[in-house]
Amino acid sequence: MTPFILLSLLASGAQIDCPLGEISDSARVALAISSRPAADGDSPPIPADARAEVGRAVDICAARHGWNRDQRWEATTFTLNSIARDELAKIATARGVDPAKVEAAIRALPAAKRSPLEPPESATAQGIRAALAAQGIDMADSARAGAAMALARTWSWLLFVTDEG
Repeated sequence: MTPFILLSLLASGAQIDCPLGEISDSARVALAISSRPAADGDSPPIPADARAEVGRAVDICAARHGWNRDQRWEATTFTLNSIARDELAKIATARGVDPAKVEAAIRALPAAKRSPLEPPESATAQGIRAALAAQGIDMADSARAGAAMALARTWSWLLFVTDEG
């Protein structure tokens, strides 16, 4: 995303989080449940009805705010990752990982070193693992590491689409 796109979202009075207010509770729950396997390294598809609900919410907000195609993608990505972040933070906490430390580790990395576009085996992912370990997260424990990495990925996406870095 270019800074211009984000600036156009802000200048138009549009809020990237607008779709979060338009999603039904049942779709929010379905999206949260579908994000849980990520804590164990899996990446299941998003349920079709929940994805359709996000699309409907984005359509409403796009009409309200005059979003272009890129802005719609950003809002969709933000919405999906916000819901996943909240659910994965619960899982991380249950596994003994402090979500605030995960956020701090990701925010401390330069944007190029936290790109969500890189595959899990990339040098970027290894750098994220090292940043999490530097925050005191036990990356040798697979349950903790899985939850921390999944949560870190949602933070990477959120920072990517809000152009924070």
